[in-house]
Amino acid sequence: MGTVKAHCLEGLSDQDCWSLFKRRAFANNSLDLSPNVVTIGKKIVKRCQGSPLAVKNFGAHLKFVEDEKEWDTISKTDICDLPEDKYDILPNIRTSYHQLPLNLKLCFAFCSMFPKEYIFQMESLVLLWIAEGFVQSKGSKQLEDAGNEYFLELLSKSFFQYSHVDPLDGRSRYKMHGLVHDLAQSVMHDECFKFEANGANEVCNIFRNVRHVSLIIGELARVDYDALYKSNSLRTLLFMGGYRYRIEHIPNDLFLKLKRLRVLDLSHTSISELPGSVGNVKHLRYLDLSWIRIKRLPQSTTTLVNLQTLKLIKCLELLELPIDMKNLINLRHLHISFSTVLLRILPFSDRRLLELPKYLRNMINLRDMDTSFNNNLLANVLPFVERSSQLHPFSRLISTPPGMGRLTSLQTLSSFVVTKTSGCGVEELKDLVNLRGALRISKLENVINVMKAKEASLMSKPDIHDLTLHWSERNLLSLQNEILDEEVLEESDEYPCLRELTIWDCPKMKQLGPLPLTLTVFEIANCKGLKALPSLPSIQKLVIGQCDKTILSSLVCFSSLSSLTICHFPNLDCFPDGLFQHLTSLKELKIIDCDELTSLPKEDGLQKLISLEHLELCSCLQLKSLHDEEFPSTLKSFRILSCPSLITLPREIQSLTSLQLLEIWKCPRIRSLPGNQLPITIQILSIRGCPALKEIFQKGGRNWHKIAHIPSIRMDSDWLQQEW
Repeated sequence: MGTVKAHCLEGLSDQDCWSLFKRRAFANNSLDLSPNVVTIGKKIVKRCQGSPLAVKNFGAHLKFVEDEKEWDTISKTDICDLPEDKYDILPNIRTSYHQLPLNLKLCFAFCSMFPKEYIFQMESLVLLWIAEGFVQSKGSKQLEDAGNEYFLELLSKSFFQYSHVDPLDGRSRYKMHGLVHDLAQSVMHDECFKFEANGANEVCNIFRNVRHVSLIIGELARVDYDALYKSNSLRTLLFMGGYRYRIEHIPNDLFLKLKRLRVLDLSHTSISELPGSVGNVKHLRYLDLSWIRIKRLPQSTTTLVNLQTLKLIKCLELLELPIDMKNLINLRHLHISFSTVLLRILPFSDRRLLELPKYLRNMINLRDMDTSFNNNLLANVLPFVERSSQLHPFSRLISTPPGMGRLTSLQTLSSFVVTKTSGCGVEELKDLVNLRGALRISKLENVINVMKAKEASLMSKPDIHDLTLHWSERNLLSLQNEILDEEVLEESDEYPCLRELTIWDCPKMKQLGPLPLTLTVFEIANCKGLKALPSLPSIQKLVIGQCDKTILSSLVCFSSLSSLTICHFPNLDCFPDGLFQHLTSLKELKIIDCDELTSLPKEDGLQKLISLEHLELCSCLQLKSLHDEEFPSTLKSFRILSCPSLITLPREIQSLTSLQLLEIWKCPRIRSLPGNQLPITIQILSIRGCPALKEIFQKGGRNWHKIAHIPSIRMDSDWLQQEW
């Protein structure tokens, strides 16, 4: 049976909601439609968040209420506190809740711990449900798979709704309607305590028998630990202050009191040390320390034998894990990584980056740095990572603790650092047969012989879909190529799920063995000894950088390629003949940091890319002219960034009837735009660091008519006109 693409329906607009509400609430109602009543009514409508069902139910009940004070009371009262017999605002949802099995009721009610408008990620929420004991599985089904089914069932019954796809990881995000959230709060009763505060004098008073606590505290507010000490039954403690959360210290005696905790989330706080007393929390199943400045975990962490999930995501200063991690026999998920995905959206080696903090110069894989990026995000991210003395695309983790091979329940091991220490070799991966998702193996220069690599038995892990192989030293052994050919990549058809493969920093590798036919994403960087790539007909996205330029000739075999990034080829002065004529499926092309490239191919050039929609040229220092270049009519976005020698733009731009975005940054020698008018299809024009263009295209000037039809125009930091 086939499937069709889901269409996510948005709620009604505020205006439509108000119109619907008026028809219901003021039909046969003698209450005057005074300005005050209108204001109160609009507050009530605002709480419905576009839900026509909620608007109709509110209106139907309020048409019998002729007391303005009661209207005002309703506007200020949580839905869960309204009498159900009078104001059952979401009867269908409430009925659906009562029909849920007990486990799903618990999972749903637990979500009241999070603030309204919270964005949920399914896999992360499921791990919390598992830690709380809400998820049950039958037979050989993994708890995680059962939990995912729970979530999807709640989604199908509208307890969750789709929000968006996160651009950083490509995964869907979800939210809970405000009124549904109110229902979750009402059914949780006194078991859950959620405290939200911003002021310095606000103090939380926690009920003694409460079992789940979330503290949503701003910069100025403080945590009353005395109130927490009294909660002997506490099973969940979530600190949810977000970035710049000003909790810098956790009292040592906190964990002497809260011995029944199952879930502890200290992520995004400012703590630099976890008290050793955490070892007293023997029932702890979930510990999240992501985005904190911790360098080491206390050794007592290894006594938490019930721990299932340990998150150390983007702990930039983390140097090592406790030596006895092998004792955590129930550990299922060890998330330990510093992802480069965030930084890739921040153009690769763009010369503009030299003005940013000096550590950025060391990031040889940095791509797509857009300095028009959200200023708040930059303010939060850059100062945070700047504290690290040296930033590498991977974490600063020096080694993986010995004996990790004993953690046979592990499903998530995002990073494994190979060392020559006993119990820390790549062979430790042998018995971790339940590993799934992404696995990054770094410091592979420490693999001392092929047999050790074979012992890793990567072929016995069919659920790994994203594999990264990384050598961190430049003075490499010739053994590396042997390891890759004979073990890591042999029998590649036994990788039924491998979709993404990354190989970094292996300059002595001269050839690749056969690669899995399931691969759709392949990234290879700093493999300068490699002269060609094998035929990869299934690859859809290819990133290739810091390799010998002869390798580009083999790209003609990538017939399914939809995205191609060619970056950091400093000696590339021209592209191989006929390169583009075979890439008929290519939709996105990025050419980045090719210092010697002077022009693009004129014959069999870009016009052969009949599917191309997005083109980016960045940091090509010797690129002088695109004057005679022909472009495919399918082009939707064209970005030219930091090409200081470029003098002219192609005349073809005028005839690009699909073009919607044109960006020209740091091209100071460009003095004009082609033709009398840019295409009428362009929605956004962004020009930065081009003083001549800024001068001749002043708003109201004699050349303004060439671009005046474009809805959104930006010159440097100023929006001359903006329409979203």
